[in-house]
Amino acid sequence: MSQLKVDKYKEYKKNKKEILAKQKRKKKIEKIATWTITIGILGGLAGAVGVTIYNEYQKKLASVPNYTSDSYLLSDMTGVLSMEEKSEESKGNDNSNEQSTENEDASVESKESQEESENTSLEQSTQS
Repeated sequence: MSQLKVDKYKEYKKNKKEILAKQKRKKKIEKIATWTITIGILGGLAGAVGVTIYNEYQKKLASVPNYTSDSYLLSDMTGVLSMEEKSEESKGNDNSNEQSTENEDASVESKESQEESENTSLEQSTQS
């Protein structure tokens, strides 16, 4: 058994530089991988926080009204004008609705009279 130990020791001593070089490479790769993953995770978190803050800021800006004199005045005027136009249109629509129902009734009556005349002409032709 002691001969095996001696052989192992000699083998280790013979390949010691290669073994230590492999261990160093392995440690370097582990450090690089660890730092890369850590930086990636922290970068992702920082990006998510940054996007959230930016979205909240944009929402806040959108909720603040614009009090410049020109835009405030023009928007009020357009609102008043559009309300007046809508009220005039609604009055016109009431009259046009009544006229359209009268037109529909007249067209139904004319169709009925045409059908009656066709029926009577068919009856006369079948009797002859």
